[in-house]
Parts: sequence; C-alpha cells; structure tokens
Amino acid sequence: MQNNKNTNFGCTNELFHTANFLENYNLDIVRQLCGDNKSSKNVLDFGAGIGTLSILWERLFNIKPDCLEIDDNQKNIITERGYQCYSRIGDLNKKYDLIYSSNVFEHIEDDVSVMKTLKSYLAPGGIISIYVPACRSLYSYFDEYAGHYRRYQRRELINKLNEAGFVVLQCRFVDVIGFFSWFYIKLVGKRIGLNESQLVSNKSLILYDRWIYPLSRIIDKIGMQYLFGKNLLIIAKNIK
Repeated sequence: MQNNKNTNFGCTNELFHTANFLENYNLDIVRQLCGDNKSSKNVLDFGAGIGTLSILWERLFNIKPDCLEIDDNQKNIITERGYQCYSRIGDLNKKYDLIYSSNVFEHIEDDVSVMKTLKSYLAPGGIISIYVPACRSLYSYFDEYAGHYRRYQRRELINKLNEAGFVVLQCRFVDVIGFFSWFYIKLVGKRIGLNESQLVSNKSLILYDRWIYPLSRIIDKIGMQYLFGKNLLIIAKNIK
C-alpha cells in the first residue's frame, strides 16, 4: 500500500505496458475525464503515474497539465517527459480549473480527506473528475496486488464527494463487459493459476483495446452505464 511513509508504487512496469498497448482505452478515459471542460486552462493530473494521460491530454486539448506524483521514480519519468511534477499536495502553488485523477483514490486510505484538500486548490466553479475501480463485489487478489484499499460503490463515491464539499454533476459506470471479465477473474483466477503478468500480456491488452473495450462502451451508452460496470467516472463541481 502507498502512503506518506511508503511512496513506492510496485506496478510501474504495468503502467508502461498499458501506455503502449491501451492507447484507444487511455484516449477514451481522457475524453471522459475532460467531459464538457475542454476550455480549462489550468489542469492538474493527480496521481499522474508515468504521465500517460498528461501526454494524451496535451495531444487532445493542447493544454499541458501539471502533475502530482508521490513515487520518486515515476516523478523523474514525468519530469524527463517535460511536465511540471509535484511530490506533495502542499507543494501546489496555484488554483486549478480542473483536477482529474485516474485509478488513484482506491490507493488512498483516507480518500475523503484528500478530496477536501484538493478542493482547496480548485478555483471557484472548478471541476474534479475521478475515475476509479467499481463494485465491491469485484474486489480480488489482483486489487490486493495493486495496493487497492477498496473498489467503489456508486452511492459511496457520490457521498464522499458531497462530504468533501462538492456538488456532483454526473456519476456513471464504465466498461460493462469488463465487469464480467473481472468477476470471472475473481472466481477462477487463483484456481487456474492466472497471474498479473498474464493480465497485462501484449496479446490480452491489444485484444481488449481494439475489440472488447470499444464494444463495451457501445453497450455502456445504450443504458448499462447507469447499472454497473468495471469502473466509475464521477465529475463534480467546486461551488465555493
């Protein structure tokens, strides 16, 4: 588990794999995190990893996000890629129009406290966009391996953003097919000896990126995004 005393993230190699072989997926996540806020000028990538989404954000919207990343190795990678990167929230020195985060809050034990702190770095009317693993029922040994404290329920995530002082604009599920894939992994993964290296093999990532995820998004959009999915996307507004 990552925390202030242990900032090392043990899955950096997997981040490079997903950056190289999940471009369609990552592009779609960036578009969803941005939503209707393409005009946002001051943007922060919270928990930026190796900077994959920041690179795509700049490519799509011609805006170069600032980054925050507590892992020293990953921070060095981000800096080498030409992005401003901070190690701690307290190091931030301005207000942002938009703060986005992908697959980060599940790694934070006291997530509400961090949401409240990030709110203080948002301009009035600023937006926070968060993408996280969904459905407590899917929690498995792969979540443990990745250092996840939780997978989120929809109502839980909404309540936590409300508690932090945000007004939730939308909250929906993403990747209905991924839900069934993860459920299968939870049920039989250990039994058949499935491990994390198989999940991020080149072939499996290419198959998911080119065929499975695009189909899943089509199904999401015809109504399943309001029922269940592998992930949750929430967009909320700072009204003060």
